[in-house]
Amino acid sequence: MSIPVRQPKHVAEKVIDNYTLEAEQRLLEFVEQQVEKMKGYAKFNSADGQPGFFELNRALSEHQVVWLGLVVLNALAKVEHSKAKEQFDDWFAEKYIEKRDELNPRALSSTKWYSTKEIEMHVRVAYKDEYIKYERELTYTEQKVATIRRLMEGWQNQQFVLSRLSKNVEAEYSSGQLEDITF
Repeated sequence: MSIPVRQPKHVAEKVIDNYTLEAEQRLLEFVEQQVEKMKGYAKFNSADGQPGFFELNRALSEHQVVWLGLVVLNALAKVEHSKAKEQFDDWFAEKYIEKRDELNPRALSSTKWYSTKEIEMHVRVAYKDEYIKYERELTYTEQKVATIRRLMEGWQNQQFVLSRLSKNVEAEYSSGQLEDITF
């Protein structure tokens, strides 16, 4: 019976980059869809491009509906990310234990055992296709959550702009500058 011995080659050198065009493409498509939707909600349809009283009123009243949609989208994205992370963690734990038992047999002195990091690198090399698949999904869901968070921040800024425009229109109306305009 031969006792396993560490191999001289560095396991880390075999680990491949998990950044893929597929994950990037999926994320870009998602972002483009969300930005187009947000543009439609934020756009004013007046002839001169300036928001009128009724357009501002409509935009303010619809703001909450869009905000609630973003909140729901954010919650769903966070659940999707949590599931992806849990699947990855479960898969990795199973493969780690398999590799640890293979590389560090109980008969071998613990001073000769592979370190945690070395075992992790062996898992990444031995199961690289599966590892990339899980890591890609995890990265995608993580970036999706981040994108939605940024959309929410932008939409909060939109509320400030709408409120400011509304106050400006109210001030113009009360100062008599808009008397000739019928609402």
